[in-house]
Amino acid sequence: MRKLMLTAVLPMLMLTLALSVAGCGGSSSSGGANELDMGSASFTQTSITLSSGQALHMVDPQDTGGTHNLCIGQNGTCDANSNGPSDLAKPGMMFSPGTTKDVTFSAAGTYHITCTIHPSMNVTVTVQ
Repeated sequence: MRKLMLTAVLPMLMLTLALSVAGCGGSSSSGGANELDMGSASFTQTSITLSSGQALHMVDPQDTGGTHNLCIGQNGTCDANSNGPSDLAKPGMMFSPGTTKDVTFSAAGTYHITCTIHPSMNVTVTVQ
C-alpha cells in the first residue's frame, strides 16, 4: 500500500514542482530602456533617455496601473507652448489600466511629462 501511494503521489509532486519552477521564468515587468512604466498615481522612473527619433513605450499595467492624462508640462499643468510630440500636446493623452502607447520624440531636447490627474506624477525625458 505504501509503495502504491509513493508511486501515485511522487509523480504528482514532481509535476507540481516542475510547473512551479517553469513559472518563475517568464518576462520581467520592466521592459527595454525606452519603456516608461506607470503605477496607480506615479511613474516608476523619474527620468528616461532616448535617441532622437526613438519611440517612448508607455505602459499602464492592467494590475497596478491607474487612470492618467499625460501631457508635456509639469506638476499637473500642460504646457500649451511645448514643442514635444503632438500626442502629448494639451489636453493630453488618456491612459487606463492595461493601456500601452508609443510616442516618438523626433527632436533632441529635454521634455517634462506630467499627469493632469496626479500633479505629483512627473518624469523627465531627455532626447539625444
